[in-house]
Amino acid sequence: MFLTGWSRDPAAARARVAAEMAGKRRRLTLTDRVAVALGRGSAFASRRLGHGGSSLPGMFAERLAPGIGGRLAARLDALAFVTGTNGKTTTTHLLSQLLSANGHPAITNRSGANLGQSITTSLLAAAARAGTSTPRAAVLECDEFALPRLSAQVPPSVIVATNLFRDQLDRYGEIDEIERRWRRALQGLPSATIVAPADDPRLAAIATAAPGPQRLFGLAGPGPVGLEIGLTADSEVCPNCGRALDYQWRTIGHLGGWACAGCGLRRPEPWLSVEIVASHGFAGQVLRFSVASEDESADVDFALPGVSNAYNAAAAVCAATAMGVPLSDALAALAAADSAWGRYETFELEGRRVILTLGKNPASLGELVRIAAASDIDAVMFVMNDGYQDGQDVSWYWDVNPAPLVNRLRCAISGSRSKDFRLRLKYELDEPGDAADRLPPTYDEPVAALDALVHDTPAGGTVVTMATYTGLLRLRAALVARGVLAPMPV
Repeated sequence: MFLTGWSRDPAAARARVAAEMAGKRRRLTLTDRVAVALGRGSAFASRRLGHGGSSLPGMFAERLAPGIGGRLAARLDALAFVTGTNGKTTTTHLLSQLLSANGHPAITNRSGANLGQSITTSLLAAAARAGTSTPRAAVLECDEFALPRLSAQVPPSVIVATNLFRDQLDRYGEIDEIERRWRRALQGLPSATIVAPADDPRLAAIATAAPGPQRLFGLAGPGPVGLEIGLTADSEVCPNCGRALDYQWRTIGHLGGWACAGCGLRRPEPWLSVEIVASHGFAGQVLRFSVASEDESADVDFALPGVSNAYNAAAAVCAATAMGVPLSDALAALAAADSAWGRYETFELEGRRVILTLGKNPASLGELVRIAAASDIDAVMFVMNDGYQDGQDVSWYWDVNPAPLVNRLRCAISGSRSKDFRLRLKYELDEPGDAADRLPPTYDEPVAALDALVHDTPAGGTVVTMATYTGLLRLRAALVARGVLAPMPV
């Protein structure tokens, strides 16, 4: 049964959980049942009309029966929220696969729609078919700004915090505000297990100060050459005393082996450590997992590449074990796990391999540049939009150095801010010369840019797309219309 993995007395834990669930699994009211039925009906109608149906049903049901999301969640055996700047969709997808592979299929918002009404929609979709005696769980991606409100309305048993990086400053402001909100929210969740990276000073401090259990994960050290991603650090000061932190090693920006010489605060020992044993570029990597205080370790062939996905994998494994899955079973399932839509999703187009990726902020785009520079690929397409979902402040372009790609590969640019990003690339040319002739061309439509790169790439070659969120949606929709890809999950 879920939620017994951290107990020293599993029998007592099972009895306690059974008693709690007996109280929670009450019948829904008539109004709730009507809201479930009409919400599911509106989802069906929305999809038939060509819309995604990820938000409207939840919004409709909440209007009819306020608080229904919390009441549906209370009927579950376990609920995990996955939040953070980067890696939410991938970690949610991985954790769901780990649970399903071990006999616990989970409700999840597979499309990545992660606000309150979308989470209610996901719960509605499973409400009518869920039994009352079988253990059930939900793994729900949650917007980082929405987490405090949602966790108060729908208290989770596990919260997975992937990381905190600067992102969409026009919507969120600096990460200090998110940190303050999370810290306050977690103080009101004394029974929730917090899964967080020991390598992130802010999140490690938030997790260790939370009243509930913690399971920290982290990289096992500096790892192979080239592990560090050149990125302006978002936070290099001690979360306790404000003094500048010292780093023995780094991975992404401010993540790494940190310590404060002023107050003595240092990176806590992670419960689960992961080491990148071998990297195969976009083809994946070999990860070595080990648990603190145990001598044994296990190597896993993991399909997803990069340092960020090593962190995502560790977060998913930590959360799965916190939800009762044995570590060995979680690692076995991880070896068979695949990617979420648009996150290293790979397909063939006219005899060329195309890889779809999401690069929405300095941390994620910097990671993609590093992986691409170490991979055998032929071309790169950038899609840079500034829609509301992308963030309209595009100054973050200047925190990323795409020189390793621009100077050696065929490139193209699309999106509403393609000219801004083209200007950014101008400053990365090794020998500027006549920059106008050497800079990548721009295209109005991302699919047109992809077609051009595919045409110019030798048969059997590889094209990588790096797109902001709305750019990825638009490109993928065009490929779905061609019949190249399956529709995005809802």
